[in-house]
Amino acid sequence: MNFIELIKQRQSIRSYLPQPVEKEKIIQCLEAAT
Repeated sequence: MNFIELIKQRQSIRSYLPQPVEKEKIIQCLEAAT
């Protein structure tokens, strides 16, 4: 199997918490990204 085939078959499985993210944390992430 070559690298391209591996990338195409890759899967990401995430689990999320049921509680919402605090607005302040979202703002901090956005500020850090700009």
